[in-house]
Amino acid sequence: MSQSRIFIIGEQPDRLVPMTESPYDAERILQEHLASSPDLIPGDQINPASPRRWLLVKREAGIPSEKDGATYWSLDHIFVDQDGIPTLVECKRFGDPRLRREVVAQMLDYAANATVNWPRGKLRLLAEETAQSTDRLLAHELRKLLQAEEPLTEEGQDSFWAIVDKNLQKGMLRLLFVSDVIPKELRRVVEFLNAKMEDVEILAVELKQFINTQQTLKAFVPRVLGQTELALTQKNAMKRRATSMENLLANYPQRPIFDRFIQLARRHGHTVEPGITNFSIKCSIDHKPLAYAFGKPAPVLQFYFEYLHLAGHFELIDNIAKALREIGYSYTGKYAINIDFSTINESTFDAIDHIMTLLDQCEESTA
Repeated sequence: MSQSRIFIIGEQPDRLVPMTESPYDAERILQEHLASSPDLIPGDQINPASPRRWLLVKREAGIPSEKDGATYWSLDHIFVDQDGIPTLVECKRFGDPRLRREVVAQMLDYAANATVNWPRGKLRLLAEETAQSTDRLLAHELRKLLQAEEPLTEEGQDSFWAIVDKNLQKGMLRLLFVSDVIPKELRRVVEFLNAKMEDVEILAVELKQFINTQQTLKAFVPRVLGQTELALTQKNAMKRRATSMENLLANYPQRPIFDRFIQLARRHGHTVEPGITNFSIKCSIDHKPLAYAFGKPAPVLQFYFEYLHLAGHFELIDNIAKALREIGYSYTGKYAINIDFSTINESTFDAIDHIMTLLDQCEESTA
């Protein structure tokens, strides 16, 4: 294996510290790094438009070969991302001969049996065990995963894990092979499978380790392999087919409130588009669709102003924020104002109606 180098700036700004590429001493070390630092899986490379975030569900997750059976296989890691997509991870060092062909069959065994033999609620139970083992609360871990302002309510947690269960049962998964070096044979297989399998995203992550001469510093350089333009197009089409507003809202607590917001938006001629776990509300601004609010199963309706800001509509943002401030809502982030469903009343709907009218008037003024 070639001994490439990277350089970092040490304590003295004028001195570069050379870091030499080094193999992992044991597969266990690579597994530990991923479990403690899931961001080593580069979510921004997997989906640049919507970078993936990770929650570790379980390390060494047991998979039975039949329903209600004993553990037959042990998966290195299972994560879920913010859209509730189960992500199965298998680690191998470059020197392991199984990294070329055997690991692929191994992973397919895991995926095929997990989707059938893990019962509903299994991943939530494993995630709770993992959180407890590190003295953390799963509600707080989900808050970080979903970038929510507050820990999820029990209803919000139920909704998220229902989505996870549905994805698992449908076989909507992500399979990741992680190694310090991905051999070309594995890369070719991954590219082929990823292009041909509609419901499953299959990728390889090359996670190189660099160590300085004194072995006091480590650096990691991750790279996603296996993506092709054809595969990306197919995966996006698959997501659009798999998601509908009806399927999405079936897992939302306080659905009648969401339905009322959606009906109000549609009366104004605005469009409602489902995502994997959230939906967006868009209107025409400067003669093109622009998202200004998002429904989330927390349950929250979030007004989000970044796109209006980029389009230069600062006065419109101020007017919307003022309308929300008058009924008790203020900024919860740089561009976001969240409407908490526990405080909704008729004045809230009146304010939303007024805001949608302001958006309509903005488009009319630029027509």
